[in-house]
Amino acid sequence: MTIEMDLGALLGGIIAGVCAIYAALTAVNRGFAKLEEQEIKRTRVQCVLDLLAFRHVFNPDQKPTAEHCFKFMTEVTKLPGLFADDAEVMNHYRAYLNNRDDPNLHTLLRSLLQKVHITHGSLSNDDLTAIFTLVPKD
Repeated sequence: MTIEMDLGALLGGIIAGVCAIYAALTAVNRGFAKLEEQEIKRTRVQCVLDLLAFRHVFNPDQKPTAEHCFKFMTEVTKLPGLFADDAEVMNHYRAYLNNRDDPNLHTLLRSLLQKVHITHGSLSNDDLTAIFTLVPKD
């Protein structure tokens, strides 16, 4: 009877060990998946904020630097990779690429803001078009 008890205890220990290893691996995998999801969200938000920050490259009263134009186009180029899973954003992106005017840019920016959960309810088209400028002192 002691051999049977020892085998039962050994089998119980093996099963408990396998369950513990499985639980640890599952926790690690879920942790990595959550970390990846958070990083993608952070990258999406930063991309949208950069697009908003560099939208002044289209203002005719401004003389954007080559660096600002490059930064804006870099962020626009990231959109298919970051938002490929959102049909609405991609439709607005394609519309903007086909006709690069203010209404298409406004629609694209609004859909991006909505996708990254940045509140934009009271943001008007004028707000999207307005550019902050510093007036040089005389």
